[in-house]
Order: sequence, then structure tokens, then C-alpha cells
Amino acid sequence: MPDYLDVMIRSLEDFVSASSQGLTTPQALQLAGTLPWEARTVGLFHYSDSNNLALGLILEKFRGESYPQILRDDIISPLGLTHTTIDEEEPDAPDLVKGYVSVRGKRVTGGPVLEQLGSPLPVVVSTMADVNDFIAALFGGRVLSASSLTEMKKVVIGPFALGLVKWSPDCGGAPRFFTKGGFVDFRTVALSSDDGRYQASMAVSPAPEPSLRAGEDLVDERDLMSSQMLSALMEVQDRLCG
Repeated sequence: MPDYLDVMIRSLEDFVSASSQGLTTPQALQLAGTLPWEARTVGLFHYSDSNNLALGLILEKFRGESYPQILRDDIISPLGLTHTTIDEEEPDAPDLVKGYVSVRGKRVTGGPVLEQLGSPLPVVVSTMADVNDFIAALFGGRVLSASSLTEMKKVVIGPFALGLVKWSPDCGGAPRFFTKGGFVDFRTVALSSDDGRYQASMAVSPAPEPSLRAGEDLVDERDLMSSQMLSALMEVQDRLCG
């Protein structure tokens, strides 16, 4: 599905400074619908926030509960992720890493905006300890059924599985899996062994660029940073399982 962020990023500097009104999930999907389908992306992996929004709406309809409540009932509370929230802002948390972006020459705090909190967008606020606990539970079989976890690990195209990337073997010869996220204000990478025995995660807040319109150079720089973070995490995990 076309990504509504492709529309928003073009005018993000104006949007941040001139608007305090957010988009509802249906409105965001409607905005995504204004983008044309690109034939070159058919059959290829392409991350899209609008896919998350659509799945969130389906989940709410199926369960009859709000998206935040579903995550609390199924994930956050059962796993004891006490430093994780889906719909609460924690600007003063002592262990919260803050990212920054430059908007019209001014440095402003990045991260999820208030209007996005509680939506199916990637706006969960957490700690590396909770991320590791979640990853351990996921690969340890405490989040999904065995058949669902097996399906999640299957690569669809290249190294890409369902929300995961299948990567090089660990010291025991089993494949590793990682997931990553971020925007211009932060990068996060989480790595796990296939059996959920070993995890390593890292979050980095890079120095802000002079402008959000830095283009492909900024994307390449951030991708390189994520690759370097993954390499460091693999080295840590090799030492743990060695």
C-alpha cells in the first residue's frame, strides 16, 4: 500500500510549525490512497506505515477493543514490560533517549507527536531492557504459537521475513534475526538468536542534520549507522554464545 508519509515528508517543515492537529487512522489511510501505485514495487519488500494503520484497524474491528488496550492486554502486561507505553508521553523519563531534528534552522525534539500516540504507527516508547525482554519472549515462543512463529521466520523475498530480517548464523550455526527502526532523529536495532536465548539491542540518537530536506545523503548515512550498530550487536552476541 502506498505510504502516506511519502506525502507528509514533503511538507513536514511547514506541518510541524503551522499545525497542531493530527490525522486519525482512517484519514491517514485516505491520504495514502492519493498516492499512485508504483509497478516497480509489486512483489518487492517495501516498508509502509499505511500497512500498519490498515492492520491496526482490522485488529480493532476483530477484537472490539482499542489498539493500545490490545497491546497492553496481549503483550505489555503479560510480559511485565513496565517501562513500555503505547499511548502515554514520557518526556521526563530519566532513561529516555531524546532525538532532535532541525526545522527552519531551529533544533526541536523529535520522536512521536502527541497525535500519533496510541495509533498503530511505530510510536511505542520503551527501554532497551524491555525490548530485549520482548524479543526473548517472541523467539522463546511466549508471544506467538509455534506455527505462527515458524511462519513469521519464513523469508518472503531476499532476507526479509514478516517484520524480521533473517541474517548470518551465530556461533552455533543457527540463523539470527534482527529488526530495526527509526527516523531522522534516532536509530534502533534489535538482534536475537533463533531460539531466543541471546538478545542484544541498541538505540542511537545522531546529531541533527541542518534540514529535514537533506535527501538521499541523509538516508544513506542513517542506513550506514544502522549497519554499524548491527555489526556491533552481532559481535556482542558472538561473545555471549561463544
